Amino acid sequence: MKTPLTRPVTLKRADRLQPPTKAQLKARAQMKESADAVRLRKLDTRGKIILGGALLDLASFGSEDAVRVFEKIVKEMPRDADAATIRQIRKFWAV
Repeated sequence: MKTPLTRPVTLKRADRLQPPTKAQLKARAQMKESADAVRLRKLDTRGKIILGGALLDLASFGSEDAVRVFEKIVKEMPRDADAATIRQIRKFWAV
């Protein structure tokens, strides 16, 4: 004997047209805030990468101002490990 197929539960049209609850509205607002924060972090990171690349490019072509800025950044790095890494791979950048 075959098992009878059951139909999925569907909401009545009136139930689907109900306005969102406060909890749903709050969740949507939090999702939007989260998406905005992610978008801003990505934009910030992209800007830093572009700016750093431009600085390295200028310094590699011998711009004295760019070299001075580069040296100042390395000197002022709060983490010694980061400064050591930059100094170590600096030879590949021709700065």
